Amino acid sequence: ISQVNTENNARDVALLAGALGYEDYNLFGISYGTRLALEVMRQAPDGLRSVIIDSVSAPDVPGYAEDAIPLDEAVQQLFAMCEADEACEAAYPDLQARFSALLDQLDEAPIELEDSTIDVEAVLEVFGQRNSQRGLSAYMPLMISELEAGTTDTFEAIQAGELPPAAVPEQTALQRAVFSRLGELSSTAQVAALSATRTYDTGTELQGEATRLWSSLANPDDPVQPTLAQRFDRGVTEPLGDTISRYVLDDELVQAYLALPLGEATTAALVAFADEYFNGLERDELVALANAMTPEDVEALFEIIHGESLAVERDMTQYITLLYYVCNEDIPFDSVEAFEASRERYAFSQIADRFEEPVKNILANCDDYPDTWQESDDFHTPVTSDVPTLVMVGNNDTQTAFSSGERVVRTLDNGQLAQFPDAGHGTIVYGGRCAQDIATAFTNAPLNEVDLSCTEDLRPAFVLPPEDEADLE
Repeated sequence: ISQVNTENNARDVALLAGALGYEDYNLFGISYGTRLALEVMRQAPDGLRSVIIDSVSAPDVPGYAEDAIPLDEAVQQLFAMCEADEACEAAYPDLQARFSALLDQLDEAPIELEDSTIDVEAVLEVFGQRNSQRGLSAYMPLMISELEAGTTDTFEAIQAGELPPAAVPEQTALQRAVFSRLGELSSTAQVAALSATRTYDTGTELQGEATRLWSSLANPDDPVQPTLAQRFDRGVTEPLGDTISRYVLDDELVQAYLALPLGEATTAALVAFADEYFNGLERDELVALANAMTPEDVEALFEIIHGESLAVERDMTQYITLLYYVCNEDIPFDSVEAFEASRERYAFSQIADRFEEPVKNILANCDDYPDTWQESDDFHTPVTSDVPTLVMVGNNDTQTAFSSGERVVRTLDNGQLAQFPDAGHGTIVYGGRCAQDIATAFTNAPLNEVDLSCTEDLRPAFVLPPEDEADLE
């Protein structure tokens, strides 16, 4: 375990590039991959032609002590974009102060819906969705304004997946270039360009259909009429919520359920399980389902449970692997005390409150972790380098702080910062074609200044209140 660390990983990257016969190479990293890429620049820079780091984990930032900073900054970035937009600022002035007051209001008196509650947690959850859902930012000011008045239309539409509407596929850089010059082309070339567009549109439709088919294959246990095995499984797992997939399996019921496939697949085993862990109507329903099952149904149920246990095993493996790095590299640099000390930096104390318990839980796992490795003295210091580097950050990133990109680029002699107004964690994905074009241009010519003009088109088109929309019309 002592050898599983970022410094060794960085040396491995360089050795791997050499083993593949590369005299020089380009490096790309997202999230932890940015920490690794920066360490390669520090430990083994020979042969590095260019580096792109996307959604930055800075080595001099205690990640868990500042775990809530990314969401806090992402909310502030949204309000700054509204303030810079004349119509948005006029419709929704003083959003930051109003949002803080709204969180206090919901903390004291949550809004009760028919089957759910809008409280601080629920609102912050919606803001967190911006990390992976482009287009959602445009509705946030309107949602805040409505919630202040006790109106829940926009919030509920977002929760139901009705907002934002489905995105229109973007044109590629090549398409944009061709269509901007369509009038200059010969008739033959125009026909070829239009034919290429139809092919592209058809490909996009086929890709969407393929995604739907894969989704149905990935969720075979969700037909219109569930089988007896599926009904039994849902009867056990749905009341548990996310307990069955969380990292720390301290629930006896979950342990017993996931262990069922280790025994014989019989009705008696299911009845005994229901008798032990359920009572009343829930117990009666499970027993009735078990008694109605054929041996084939029971086998099918055990296969479902086995699949769920594999998913939990995967989560556990990832979590334990994460601890290799957290406990090996970041303790005592990272600590609960440092988390408390960082509270003064938050614009919204409610966000820090939301993260406090999870931070304490993960750091507590390091209390008995073997102290087996000592990082280099400069491991938690900024990386200095003259390797051409593109630093990509998204305003909506709730996993790595927006400010970390600005922080890292200061010590990179040939560093450039690209900011994407409505992109989350992994701007190369959520920044769309614009981010991909910028990354490609940089890789082709790392010492040239990149053209960031397309990022302006990514700014949210904020949705105004109905009366303001009417005035504009």
